[in-house]
Amino acid sequence: MKRIIALLCMTGLLAMMSVSAKATVIANAALDTLVEDGLIQIGHHNYPLPPGEWGLIAKGSRNVRNVRNQSDGAQVISGYLINTKDKQFRAGIQISATVSSSNIGYWVEEPCKKNDVYFKDTLHGNYGFPECLIVNHYVALLRPSDTWMNDAAKWVEANQIVVPQTALATVYDKYENGDFVQVRFWINPELAGQKPSKIADSWIRNDWHKDRVAKDAEKLAYLGKFVGWAKQVPPIYRSALISSKRPADLTEFPELAK
Repeated sequence: MKRIIALLCMTGLLAMMSVSAKATVIANAALDTLVEDGLIQIGHHNYPLPPGEWGLIAKGSRNVRNVRNQSDGAQVISGYLINTKDKQFRAGIQISATVSSSNIGYWVEEPCKKNDVYFKDTLHGNYGFPECLIVNHYVALLRPSDTWMNDAAKWVEANQIVVPQTALATVYDKYENGDFVQVRFWINPELAGQKPSKIADSWIRNDWHKDRVAKDAEKLAYLGKFVGWAKQVPPIYRSALISSKRPADLTEFPELAK
């Protein structure tokens, strides 16, 4: 099947992956599966992806652990999906979510603790059940590691995908009773017409750092648009976490070349 698809379309992710015709269940899907319906499933919950071709290139599984580092048996499934353009990294999504409710009475995680970020909102979170939305920049994306994410790094290298030295990210975490979802959306700002950082190997000295971007009108304007895009994520993913119904769709990333 993969060979037939590749013969029909030799461009983009479709040339490299098999196709799922409905919501892709991350736990069951093989790597190199193309998510056709723009929807992934973890447990009984459906989570939407932005428009475009998204390929599953890494996944992992673990159990929820309490403050005494003991497993309560609740499974967490993680997946990494990629969207490319002309052999360039266009965007990526990393998602982790509970398959079923854990027996945790409260959560000790503090996703909004980091202050050195461009944008942060604690939303409806509280002690024990945090919720957080962050917009920030990242360096050293998709590097080899000793985690489940290493499969993503290997896929990018094997397929000769050019990864930007700096990516922009929307980071959303939501904890609701015994369930949670963590999702990160990375985009390549160079495909939105933004110049790469003059210093790319340093996070704090990067041109996208909040202390430096304030002096760059063009980057500042684009970050404003990206924050606007990010603000749709919490209500959509919050709804997806507490309901098994199909959630609303996400819109396209701002000004990102297709």
